[in-house]
Amino acid sequence: LFCTSIILSLMLVEGVLIVQKKYLEKKNYNLKIQQYKNFTKANFDERSKIKVYEDLKNKNQNVSIVYAPKNYFNPKKNQIMPLSGISLKKGINCNESGYYTYFFSDRYGFNNDDKLWENKTNDYLLLGDSYGFGACVKSKKNISSILRDKHKYKRLINLSWPGNGPLTEFATLREYINLIKPKKIIIQYYSNDLINLQKELKNPILINYLNDDNFSQNLIHKQDEVNKWTENIIQKEFNKFKTKKNDTNFKKISSIFIFFKLNNIRSFLKIGANKKVYKNYLNQYEKIMKKFKLLSDKYNSELIFIYMPSHSEIKNVILKKNSYEIEKRQLVLNVIKKLDIKIINTADAILKINDPLTVFPFKSPNHYNEKGYRIVADELAKHLN
Repeated sequence: LFCTSIILSLMLVEGVLIVQKKYLEKKNYNLKIQQYKNFTKANFDERSKIKVYEDLKNKNQNVSIVYAPKNYFNPKKNQIMPLSGISLKKGINCNESGYYTYFFSDRYGFNNDDKLWENKTNDYLLLGDSYGFGACVKSKKNISSILRDKHKYKRLINLSWPGNGPLTEFATLREYINLIKPKKIIIQYYSNDLINLQKELKNPILINYLNDDNFSQNLIHKQDEVNKWTENIIQKEFNKFKTKKNDTNFKKISSIFIFFKLNNIRSFLKIGANKKVYKNYLNQYEKIMKKFKLLSDKYNSELIFIYMPSHSEIKNVILKKNSYEIEKRQLVLNVIKKLDIKIINTADAILKINDPLTVFPFKSPNHYNEKGYRIVADELAKHLN
């Protein structure tokens, strides 16, 4: 009776959380569409990313989906660990402002003009996650493009990719630095980086980069293999989408499965657990940053750390509320100061503007919009001089 009452109570709580979540999602979604209509006469593009992919494929476009390296965190035997996407294709980015954005990948699958690789050296190298990549804005409006076009830092290569954490970024640097030989290496940091590190440290290939200074996958010579792996996975996802989109039975079974897994309760409990992650993984993070420092010194490059604040951090500062986000920021910045790495804290620049939350689409907790990326790029340009 005791066990049954606990199980029934958990299921009841899960049911309430599901209803609440769906209500809030619907409410926020309708609000977002209404806000979009207030700004523009165009319709909000409500298609899923895989539906956009289908529509473009039907027009015979050479297109792919942004498929992040984090999706390879459980590699199969003899499989490489891609650190970029498919090369020389139109990539479907994301939609947070009412319209889908796209980019054209370079020869190594990164978000750059391919001609940049024809330079014998590039002076600047940007590493980061989706914020460094330029998620959900047009290619010309991301950080690296603004630095090149507005601030005339023409020789800048962007090796960022959505979902990257510190160890993936270090692995990326190891694989491609010899092609670039940068004068300055810019590492972009966002508040979920140490959560990503928790997953990265379970990946046997990424661990090799941390423990073996001579380890390499030679990815610059395996782009065809990267393309093949990624295209196969995207095609499998696309086939699943076509099978499931009209399968009501599958949707019902999927909903029941999610309910009995108690996903919402587990997610709620993870909030507290994530706070411990920062302190538990700070030592590993410091070890990785030391590796960054040694590698940059080897190539006579200056290492620059750029901090980008989250929506909740900015909101709590505005409301003058105590926030664990601010505490997390200080924990990380203390590590960077200890290693004598140059810090650019863009939180100060964002908080100076009239309404800081306007750096996010509709002031909601998404990626930065064009305004947000522009402020970060302008702040970075001041220090690059």
